[in-house]
Amino acid sequence: MSTQISMPQWAIIYLIAVAAFLIIDGAWLTVVMKPLFTDMLGDMLRSPISLAPAAGFYVLYVAGILFLAVAPALASGNWVDAAVRGAALGLLAYGTYDMTNLATLKGYKVSVAFLDTGWGGAVTAFTASVGFFAARWVTS
Repeated sequence: MSTQISMPQWAIIYLIAVAAFLIIDGAWLTVVMKPLFTDMLGDMLRSPISLAPAAGFYVLYVAGILFLAVAPALASGNWVDAAVRGAALGLLAYGTYDMTNLATLKGYKVSVAFLDTGWGGAVTAFTASVGFFAARWVTS
């Protein structure tokens, strides 16, 4: 895709990608991961969660998805590139978190680490694909 994308267009693409990520990841965290983390980590969990670090993660992570997965895929013109790059980023990011937890936290389960790492790959691939199609829509 040879179209230059302006900063206001990137802002729209970013907001669409953030919304997609927040909706699907929020559902995953609430339905699947919260019971697993509650069982594993119990009193170590904050209630309520601290929103500032969570917001910081989402802000930076989605920017990383756009920079590392969506922009290169737009250059190639292939949404599959966005999905594959997103999956690789997600596996790396979530895998780092989960493997660190396995190394440092008593009771952190291997099954949860693999489940969460796989989720990271899937949700990041999904978000990168959404970002790619949002860019196509915004620039059409």
